[in-house]
Order: sequence, then C-alpha cells, then structure tokens
Amino acid sequence: MKSAVFQQKTAEIAQLQTDLVARFGPGDYVPSEAWTRGGALVMLMAFALMMYLCVAGAVLGCFRKVVFRFRLWHVVLMASVPLPYLAMISGWVFREAGRQPWVVYRVLRTRDAVSELSPTAMRTSLIAFTTLFVLLAVVNARLLWRHARLGPVESGLGHDERVERDDRTDGDARTGGRTDGDDPGPADPLPATRY
Repeated sequence: MKSAVFQQKTAEIAQLQTDLVARFGPGDYVPSEAWTRGGALVMLMAFALMMYLCVAGAVLGCFRKVVFRFRLWHVVLMASVPLPYLAMISGWVFREAGRQPWVVYRVLRTRDAVSELSPTAMRTSLIAFTTLFVLLAVVNARLLWRHARLGPVESGLGHDERVERDDRTDGDARTGGRTDGDDPGPADPLPATRY
C-alpha cells in the first residue's frame, strides 16, 4: 500500500483497500499521501545530494590547492551538515506514516497497540524529554559558537604542536632543535586560508 501511494497508482490503491477491508474489517487503510510521498521524496533528495557531494569531494580531494583554497567548496560542505539528519527524519516519517493504521503491518493495528498510560503521564514525559533535549541543544550550540569565535589557535584546534616542541628543545644547529623521535618534516608550506 505504501509503495502504491508513493507511486500514485490509484487502481492498485483501490484494490488493496478493498482487500484489507475484506480481511480486517471496515477502515481506511490508505496512508496519508502527503506524509508518505513527501517524506519519501525529501529522503531521496537528501540522499542524492549527499551522494553527489561525496563523489565531488572524492574528485576535488585529489587536488591539494583545492583542499586548502577552494572557499566555496568549504562553505558547501558546512551547509551540507544537516543533510543526514534531514534524510533520517524524513525517512522515519515515510516509514511511520506509510504503514498506518498498522504497528505491525497486517497483524497489529495502532488502536490495538495504544499504551495504557494516562494522558497526563504521556504529556509529562513528553514535556520532560523535550525540555532536556532543547537544553542540550542550546548548550551544544553555545559551546560550538564559543569555540568558533576563539578560532583554531586559541581553542587548540589545528594548532601546530611541532613549533612548541622546537621552542622548548635546546638542540644544536646540526639537528635544528629536534630530538630523536620528533617529526623531521617542515610544517605545511601553504598558509591557512583567511575568510
């Protein structure tokens, strides 16, 4: 039924509805077209965008200057962070809306699987978890914002520790201030991109 609704096959939907009414009694066994089709389309588009970005990233990653200098690509990658979450949530909507009124398809209906908890207990649980998740999201966003404002050097991200080791080490001119075990290679010759 979900597949027929997604593909908008009216004749198949009508036949399945008739079959399900005959087997399980009267009821509307056709899921919401807006939620089923909409969820599937958003999921598929988000997945396609992620795949295209992966292929483009694999190609662009072969060029060193592109990796360090192509600012537009960096912005596109940062903007694509929500895509997996969007695909996951829309896929969940497609799965759940597409199988109603069933909990277990053709075996257990939603109305037969409803919890015996009181509406007050359900509301309390929903409010408590929603409050907790909102609080965690705010704290997470605040911490990310604070570290982003500090920049990579002050927050310790992307800091070249080899420079500090060279400053602390009293080596002779022959070793260039290095001790055994230090990385002998120079720091990356390309300076950091400024935005």
